[in-house]
Amino acid sequence: MTRTLEADNLINGYRAPQVIKAITVGAGTYSRGMAIGQVSGAFKQIGEATYTVDTIYAIVAETTTLTEEGKIEVYLTGEFNKDCVFVKEGTTVENLIIPGRKLGLFIS
Repeated sequence: MTRTLEADNLINGYRAPQVIKAITVGAGTYSRGMAIGQVSGAFKQIGEATYTVDTIYAIVAETTTLTEEGKIEVYLTGEFNKDCVFVKEGTTVENLIIPGRKLGLFIS
């Protein structure tokens, strides 16, 4: 996988370590800054079906489109700008602040 670093405001400071991991997800587009939840070992965007803020697992590191199941890179820890993190309609990024903090995902 080739990584291209583009300047944006997702990363908010450099005090908390960033841990990146590849996870297996279903087909679809996963955009940088998307909040991902985990339910029964499966990963989807926060706000989909039973993927509530309490299921937060990670923040997508790079925009990736998959036509079938595959791997994407996500941040397991780090500091993130709340204006660059997003969830599906029906919840808000502000609701991720406390559940994310428990995992080392600091959203401010």
